[in-house]
Amino acid sequence: MFMSYSCDGEMPGSGWGYVRGILTLDIDKAESKVKGAWMAGVASGTVTLVFTLVAMKKNVWDFTISNLGDVLLIYTAAFGIYRKNRACAILMLVYFLVAKVLIWMRLAMITDLPEVVWVGYLLFSALFFYFFFEGLRGTFAWHRLEREAKAKRAASRILRKAAPPREETTCAAVGWPTAEEEGDTKAETAHWWKL
Repeated sequence: MFMSYSCDGEMPGSGWGYVRGILTLDIDKAESKVKGAWMAGVASGTVTLVFTLVAMKKNVWDFTISNLGDVLLIYTAAFGIYRKNRACAILMLVYFLVAKVLIWMRLAMITDLPEVVWVGYLLFSALFFYFFFEGLRGTFAWHRLEREAKAKRAASRILRKAAPPREETTCAAVGWPTAEEEGDTKAETAHWWKL
């Protein structure tokens, strides 16, 4: 039985090759995905703030001032993603999933909700999940690219320090005769074809 390997030594279909493919981004795409994630975090925090304030005012679902902790958590995680913090990107994605499942369970208790609410909720959740997942990819790719760039800079510094200093060589040092030794002048060498 023969096993085929890809160019980088990974077996096709192996889990690590798939993960590496997910994290393969250039620095511009990674920064773009991070930017999208923290902006989505700010938007999510703002929507959560408005929803919490309205729910507190109308006394829906027993919301209290302590529910503003969710808003603080979202804004803090969004700021962490802005700073390209991987832990904050993971926290945002996990928190978002848990919060959406809990809200889904609460909405399921309301039997007279129109289907438009369910469809809107699913689209809203899918859109934000996409941005937070891409932000997670972006932060991990950004750190990987920065680590590789630092390693390259360190290697080039080591090579510059280790390289021997260049010595100036002249024709005489190599053993070639100079123009003075041959008795040539500039005028004679410049018009050699007229001789």
